[in-house]
Amino acid sequence: MGKRSRDKGAGFEREVVAAFKAAGIHAERRAPLQANSAIADGDVVADGVGKIECKRRKSGFSLIYGAMQGNDAVIIRSDRKPALIVFELEDFLAREGRS
Repeated sequence: MGKRSRDKGAGFEREVVAAFKAAGIHAERRAPLQANSAIADGDVVADGVGKIECKRRKSGFSLIYGAMQGNDAVIIRSDRKPALIVFELEDFLAREGRS
């Protein structure tokens, strides 16, 4: 992974941590270089949520964003995988009553 990609990912992780902290929820980034670890520890840990893996793509999630239009959440599932629910971070923080 190149420096630009690492910087982009680290910046997004800091953005996620800042959003949680602004809502009064303790959150912190995990140790850098965790990608070399054999254990999937997530990029961020937040109280009340646990381990969070942060993914940022230029346009790789456009299908999900399209499905979000006019909706509060989207539930997605690949074959033979568990369902995932996706909603805006700010909506989650507001539901927690902390935003």
